[in-house]
Amino acid sequence: TTIALAGRVIASEELSKNIDADHMYGASDGAMLLFAHSCGYFAWDIVACFVEGGKINWGFVLHAVSCFLCYLFGQFPYLQYYG
Repeated sequence: TTIALAGRVIASEELSKNIDADHMYGASDGAMLLFAHSCGYFAWDIVACFVEGGKINWGFVLHAVSCFLCYLFGQFPYLQYYG
């Protein structure tokens, strides 16, 4: 579903108008929806890293936390063009 949503956001006219006009502060509701969806996935991934039995793989935890923070900060209208 994330790939289908990303394709729709990229192909929409709203993205072209708002984000292409200003690469630094341009914002799109579709892009924010996509970032929120990705945040939800990586929040689940963080929990899954700790709930899974056995030894904790800190590389996976670091990846999940860093991606979660990147997508969380992407929800603010700053550099959405590059997200």
